[in-house]
This record gives sequence, C-alpha cells and structure tokens, in this order.
Amino acid sequence: MEATLIKRKEHREYIICFSIAVWFALSLFAACLFPHCFAYRRSSAHFFGMNSVFTHWSLLWFLPVGIVLGFFIGLAFDRFIIVKNSAYDSTEVPLSKPARWGKILLSWRGLVFLAAVIGLYFLGTFLRPFWYRANILGWYPGLSFYQPFPVRNMAIAHLYHKKYRKLPPSAVKALCKTATEDPELEMRRNAIFLLRLIGDSRSVDALISVLEKDPDIYMRGNAASDLRYIGNRKAIPALLKALKDPNNHTYVRGQAARALAMLKESNATKPLLNILKNETDNDLRVSAAFALGKLGEASAAEDIIGAYDNATELRVQEDYIRILGEFNDMRTIRTLLKATAARERVLRDAAKEALWKILGRLLNVKGDNISAFIHVKGMNPNARDEYGNTHLHWAVQNSYRENAAIVTVDWRKSGSKEKAGSKFSGLSAIKGPENIIKFLLDNGADPNLKNNNHKTPLDYAIYKNGKKIAALLRAHGGKTGKELEKETDRKK
Repeated sequence: MEATLIKRKEHREYIICFSIAVWFALSLFAACLFPHCFAYRRSSAHFFGMNSVFTHWSLLWFLPVGIVLGFFIGLAFDRFIIVKNSAYDSTEVPLSKPARWGKILLSWRGLVFLAAVIGLYFLGTFLRPFWYRANILGWYPGLSFYQPFPVRNMAIAHLYHKKYRKLPPSAVKALCKTATEDPELEMRRNAIFLLRLIGDSRSVDALISVLEKDPDIYMRGNAASDLRYIGNRKAIPALLKALKDPNNHTYVRGQAARALAMLKESNATKPLLNILKNETDNDLRVSAAFALGKLGEASAAEDIIGAYDNATELRVQEDYIRILGEFNDMRTIRTLLKATAARERVLRDAAKEALWKILGRLLNVKGDNISAFIHVKGMNPNARDEYGNTHLHWAVQNSYRENAAIVTVDWRKSGSKEKAGSKFSGLSAIKGPENIIKFLLDNGADPNLKNNNHKTPLDYAIYKNGKKIAALLRAHGGKTGKELEKETDRKK
C-alpha cells in the first residue's frame, strides 16, 4: 500500500502536536505523583491544615516544562528521525504514525483526549490523600522520609484528627520513628506534640531517646515535658540525668524538674534544692521551686521566700508567689499577706490566690475568690480595695454563693518565732453569707460606706433580692446611697 504524502510543514505540525500531547499527559501525571515537590514549605502554623495537600502548586512547574519539552522534542523527532529519510529538496513526506496521531488530536478527538487526561488528573488528586493516609500492614506511606514535607505533615495532621480514637500500635510506632529519626526538625516537633496529646505509654522509649540524643534543645525539653504528661516512671532515670547535668540547657533541666515533680520522685529533692540555691538562671530556679512545692518539701519554703525577696523581675516574683501556695507554714502565710498589699496588681492577685489555696486546704473551706476576704485581728475593718469596696461590700455582692467563707487570722496565737515549716495555729473560718456579714458588722464594719460607684452594701443586697441580708444591714443602721444623699441634703 502506497504511503500518503503530506507537506513537510504539515508533518512538522502534526508531530509537534503529538509530542506536546504526550508530554502534557506526562506532566499531569508527574504533578499528580509529586504534588509538593516545588511547593512552598509550610510552617508549623499550618500543622492542622488538612487541605494543604490538595493544592496544585506543582502544576505551575510541570505543565510549562512539559509543553516546552514536547515542542522541542517534536521538532527533533520530525527532523532527525522521520524526515531525514526523504530527499532534501522534496516538498512532501510520507505520513508517519506519530504524525497521523497528531492529525487526529487536532480534530474533535483532541478535546476528548484533553478532557480524559484532566479528568484522570483530578481523580488521582482525589485518591492521593487516601494513599498518604493509608495503613498498609503497619506502613504509613505518608510518613515515609522520601515524601516531601507537606505530605508528611498532612499524614501527621490526619493522625491528629484521629487522636481521640485509640491509635493502633503501628501508628504510635510510626510517630515514634518520625520523632526520633526524621531529618526535618519541624516534623520531629509535630510528631512529639502529637505523642503528648495521645499520652500513650508505648511512646516512652522514643521520648527518652529524644531527651538523651536529639540535637535540638527544645526537642529535648519538649520530650521531658511530654514524659510528665504521660506519667510513666520508667522515664525517671533519664529525667534525673538531664536534671543533674550542668552542661544541659536550662530549658531542658527546667522541664525535667517539672516532670520529676509530677512523677512524685523524692530522689529529685536534693538536686532541686541545689539548683534553687546555687543556679543563676531565673527560669530554672522557678522550675526547681515549682517542683519542690509539688513534692511537698517544707524545708524549701524559706529558700523560695528568699528567692522571692531577691527577685527583681515582676514575672519571676509572681511565679514565686504562686509557688508559695503549696506550703502551709506560718512564714509563708505572713509573706503572702504582705504581698496582698503590693503595689503591682499581678502580685496582689497572685498572693490572694495562693492564700486561698493554703487556707482552703488547712480549713477545708471551698469557695470562689475567698482569698480577697481574709480578716486579720486588729486590721481596719473598713479597708478598701482599688474599687472602693470594703469587705462588707464583697460579702453582700457574693451572698448568693452558698460556699462563701471568711478566714480570720489571729497573729497572737501563732507564737513569736517564724521558722519555716512551723504550723500556723491562729486560723479559723466562718461559713455562710449571713454569718459572714454578721461577723463583719460585729467587728466594726460600717454598713454605710460607699464604693467608687456610690453604692452601699444595702444597695447590693436590694439589687440581689437578698431580703434577709437587707434586714440584717437595716438592723445595724444600714442605708442605701440615695437615702444617705437625702440626709446630706437635709442637713445642708
């Protein structure tokens, strides 16, 4: 059968069309297989972004390259493989198979081919995440180290969204391998973060390995913190070693101290006291003080009070004040009562919270904001806070709280010595709103003092529909703010 002859120019166009179509399909296939090989490397801020894997950044690279390659390869294919067998001066050449296919693609069949290729691309894009998230006999393709960072990150994010369901051992094992062996620091951080959320004891060995061997200080510190949340005592030797090592970073040692406190390891007391007394880093000393407080080491109270007195940074002072809430001795209570009159509000609030923690523990009193309501024998019964409220204002405003209480402190019963660890005996509690208000009125509280809003305690009793409280205040001469204003106008 005689071959069909066509012009050289037409043959070249058909060959280039066929070549571009082939390379277009190959580029789409490559973009589907490697969606993020040229993508922007996402940070941990996008750790929970499940949709990041569906982006099509790779198309911007593969498609132009595929089209350009198809054009030049088509030219070369036409010139050096097909046309070279024809005479140089001939105007027509035989129609080859690739040229015939290119001619077909230039018709309506080309649109069908284009639609089919694009459809297959989107189908592959849709199925690809299922492949990344698959669990094939304990192997997670998305966590393989050869995968680009966004793919591995997406696989961890998928496991994060399943964290409330019990993960299979293979998933925990894959996360442990990522935390210990992945070359990307950010991937190791994400894996260790997820291990903390899971709280699986099967990850203890991996976390210990990270604590001992990882080159990044924050990874080692986070591993110590995670061991605290998991609560497995198998980690105690590694944590003690990290705490005692003076060459370790202070962040790692601080997290190890907190972990040992949560694990209630008494052997950590001596190195913790050594850190509190001799180290210079404030954050490390605060962590050691926190650990000693959680361990209930009463002898540390005096050192913590000394550290608080010598601290110059406000946040460090606040930390020490909150830690003192773990101790029950007399000097601690005196220090906290003194701090309630500090100039800085954060110190006053921290001292009040710590006092309530101590007094509530000693007297078995439960309530909200009770720390603002501590009465010292001999103190001014009408002392005001920054809003002009007296203790009586506070008691009336919180009269709806059935568990409210007032704690009274009598220094005369406590003795003269202030040794750390000595018990404070001059404490008592009065429970119940009406009993509290009666106690304050009997001890000299003025029921007619106004706060910054020009309200008396009786105004708040009427507003809260406390008929018994209002009657009690009336019986002690209490009046509303408007009644007092009218009396003042009459006198004028």
